[in-house]
Amino acid sequence: MASDQVTIDELLDVQQDVSQEILKLISNYKKLHSAERKSQAGYHKIKAKTLNEKWSIIQGNDETIRKTGELPENHEYFTFFNDIRSTVQKYQEAINKDAESLSKKTAKLEDGQRQQPSLDPKNTKVEDGQRQQPTVEPKVTALCRRQKAMIASLYRTLQQPMEHTAVELIRNLWTQIQDVHFRLYEEVEIPEENGYDIKEYLKAERGVQGV
Repeated sequence: MASDQVTIDELLDVQQDVSQEILKLISNYKKLHSAERKSQAGYHKIKAKTLNEKWSIIQGNDETIRKTGELPENHEYFTFFNDIRSTVQKYQEAINKDAESLSKKTAKLEDGQRQQPSLDPKNTKVEDGQRQQPTVEPKVTALCRRQKAMIASLYRTLQQPMEHTAVELIRNLWTQIQDVHFRLYEEVEIPEENGYDIKEYLKAERGVQGV
């Protein structure tokens, strides 16, 4: 691992990387094909949780950056921070608004009847008029296994001396791990219900910070 003392340049790199993850998350949220998912239970909670977690990373690093006093007041980083903050606030409000709208629609639909949780039709088998438990998607299972293997490889590499080749390998592995993470949320509404270990992903994300 790198030394405990993280340089200002490393912090700036992390800020850029996490901001790109935020922008990709927002882009996926805005896609037209996600309209159906936005009407399903749990969607907004997952998106808000992921957005808030990544924004917390940026806020924490920003506090550290400012305390160092190494950047001049006119440094482009401060414009970058203000821009990403405005973007996050905008979509936090959008997600909350969509969630509130869904809640109102659900309340109207209930009208004295108990509303069943909304499930992705792809993950639900209905036989003889009875709703069955969601089935596990084989593709999702394969993606989870692939990511688990890459995270294990990432941890092994993180234990090695931080030479150039090791750093490049770590960055390549993390790029692939992120790609699987976003693909999982495109495949199913709540990957955790299909065996996805989001905590392990977040642990790995913390592990690569500063590398």
